[in-house]
Amino acid sequence: MNRQMKINIITALLTVVVGLVVGMIIIAIIGSNPWSLLNAIYEGTFGSVVNFGNWISISVPLALTGLAVAIGYRAGLFNIGAEGQFQMATIASILVAVTSPFNGLITILLVIIVGIIVGALWALIPGILKAYYKINEVVVTIMMNWIALYLTNYFIVVHFHTSTNLTQTPIIPSTVSLNLKWLTNLTNGSNINAGIFILMLAAIFYWYSVEKTTFGYEIKAVGNSSEAAIYAGIDSKKRIIQTMCLSGAFAGLAGVVYALSAPGYQTTLSVFRGFGFDGITVALLGQLSAIGVILSGLLLGGLRQAGIFMQIQQIPKEISDIIIGVILIFSALSPIIIKKIMKKKGDANE
Repeated sequence: MNRQMKINIITALLTVVVGLVVGMIIIAIIGSNPWSLLNAIYEGTFGSVVNFGNWISISVPLALTGLAVAIGYRAGLFNIGAEGQFQMATIASILVAVTSPFNGLITILLVIIVGIIVGALWALIPGILKAYYKINEVVVTIMMNWIALYLTNYFIVVHFHTSTNLTQTPIIPSTVSLNLKWLTNLTNGSNINAGIFILMLAAIFYWYSVEKTTFGYEIKAVGNSSEAAIYAGIDSKKRIIQTMCLSGAFAGLAGVVYALSAPGYQTTLSVFRGFGFDGITVALLGQLSAIGVILSGLLLGGLRQAGIFMQIQQIPKEISDIIIGVILIFSALSPIIIKKIMKKKGDANE
């Protein structure tokens, strides 16, 4: 393990500790036992076999959107639109799942393909605007998130609802679900499903693409300096568009997993579900590495689960969101802090 990796791990751990300490201080201020936060995290993750399964289930789409943000960040792109890409893939996946004439396995494969394509196409627009017109991808993706939200609501209410409920899609057939009987039985009926294996394959693909291919080298070169990349003969415009599409594909895959998991339907939304936004925290906390993203996805999944158990103890579940926000802030600041520390040490050695 090299020195930089050690620094990254220590920084990530300190970031988590700071977030938890802030959460405990807030709980103490409102007059509750601050240690109840740690208890809620434990209960939501390892408290029972069912809770463990549900924790893994909610962590999978978080890790996938983390991969989506991470691959974009490698090329110097800040894909805040993972939420919209996730949402469009979710509604498209449910539509295919309930209308497909094929058997279960073929439909599942078809849903995965459609979800990936929809997510990639939703990211293509900001990619083109960034590559050819230098329009900031942050602004475009934020606007497209809202378009995705209201477009989803429109499809559900006007075209795609049940006969008795105008604000809900039909439930996907059980044959199309990602639920595996042996996994469900192993965890006493939890929501854990085959999404965990999809995440593993996606993480391996991400690692191989970034670390072992020419494409990975070139997107990192574009991320470090697009002008230098062009000078080196790299088509930066092409790589920016490809990276945005790949980022959207990961987010779309997260939408597929969510769509084919419990509860298996989509309702109209007044606010975002937050998987894409939390993916930003997951990517930054995970230091953009495949294993780091998976671990930070598990952490944020645990905090989401903890929110449920904090409510049982009469503690506002929003505190878990505050903790995630603090972790995001310190994750974003950590590279700057690390660079300053490394520079000071370098000056001192000279």
